[in-house]
Amino acid sequence: MTLRSEVAALGRVHWRAFRARTVASVRESRLMAVTIAVFLTGYLVAAYFMFCRGLDYMITIPGIGLLLTERIIYLSYFFFFVMLVFSNCILLYASVFRGKETAWLLTTPVNPRAVLCWKVVESFLVSSWGLAVLSAPLLASVGRTFGAGPMFYVKVLLLYPLFLMLPAMVASLVVLGLVRWWG
Repeated sequence: MTLRSEVAALGRVHWRAFRARTVASVRESRLMAVTIAVFLTGYLVAAYFMFCRGLDYMITIPGIGLLLTERIIYLSYFFFFVMLVFSNCILLYASVFRGKETAWLLTTPVNPRAVLCWKVVESFLVSSWGLAVLSAPLLASVGRTFGAGPMFYVKVLLLYPLFLMLPAMVASLVVLGLVRWWG
């Protein structure tokens, strides 16, 4: 088996387990599922309008409105990036070097590199889904505020996952470097 096929096999196993747990949770507690869906939808709608109003106000400040708006957006995403690096570092260290599943996986015929690659993907998925949901209204309101066309949203859908993957890659290098040279 190639490294890619082993990582894909681990991903399929975890996806099936996640799907089974989610379906069971929804069947057991429909009220909880509906409550989560309502609150999530409410957040997306309310945050979109709040971000739109805030960006519309900031952009109308005479002289520095556009510059201030751009700098705040840049700083927000820089801090999102730093936050994701720390989050991925903690999750990756805990799952690779402290997790029981990793110790078990290393006793199977699966390549240890595939186990590490899967753990990096897993830490990316666990740490990044929340930021993707929380920042979606911000990206949509930025597009509306600056009058972006439909291609902006297509590019965001294509490039934003890469922005979310980059901190996971940086975190994997940081964690492996710290473990290797710091002990």
